[in-house]
Amino acid sequence: MRALLVLLIACDSARPTPPPPEPVVAVVAASDAAVDAAVSVTSLPAAPATRAHGTGDATWKRDIALLAEANNRFVTGWGTIALDGAHPIRFATLFPTDTGEGRGAYVLELAPHHVVEVTFYVDGRTSAFGEGDGVQHPVDQVKWFESDAKEIDHESGHHHGGEAIQLALRDGDLVLLSYNYTDDTRDPAEQPISKTFPSDFACRPRCPLAATYQPYWGSQLAVSKPARSVGELVEPVPAKLPEYVP
Repeated sequence: MRALLVLLIACDSARPTPPPPEPVVAVVAASDAAVDAAVSVTSLPAAPATRAHGTGDATWKRDIALLAEANNRFVTGWGTIALDGAHPIRFATLFPTDTGEGRGAYVLELAPHHVVEVTFYVDGRTSAFGEGDGVQHPVDQVKWFESDAKEIDHESGHHHGGEAIQLALRDGDLVLLSYNYTDDTRDPAEQPISKTFPSDFACRPRCPLAATYQPYWGSQLAVSKPARSVGELVEPVPAKLPEYVP
């Protein structure tokens, strides 16, 4: 028996020593904050700027066409424009079927579910943004126009004079960047007007709101209250033309 024990001890001593057991580490799900802390923000690629629209483009076009028809207008242009300098917003330009009586309009989606309508006087001397050739075509033939312009240039002429306005989007508001009026030289009571407002992207409140600015003559702009959709827009009422304001 003693000889057997000696043999077993000898065999055990000949075996390789097993490695020590690895320490047990508790597995805990990392939080989003922990992951963010572990990754340098500067090492991540910048995500492209995106902007959601309130509806798809097909719905937008349908609603614009219905709005134009309801107000005796036709679609002369539509697409996107970078009015805030970063994200394209959708627009549509409408002209009246009767230029002797009707008014034109810009429909602007300033943000998702934030749509405004800007109406204006139209005659043969009106030059509107995105108007195309100003001639009525079947709505399915009006091309979608993606503009990188940062402002809407609008001009309204009259006998021996005219008015030019620049509209833009600043801090979510539709504002004027400039206003110029060429006086009727035959009328001694009139004088030219030339105003340029701050054009940087923090111009509010130094540049005036389009909804409250009173142009002198020509464009007769009127801005609607914001609506959640094109179908909910209420036609704005233009203000009476004022006396001369320097």
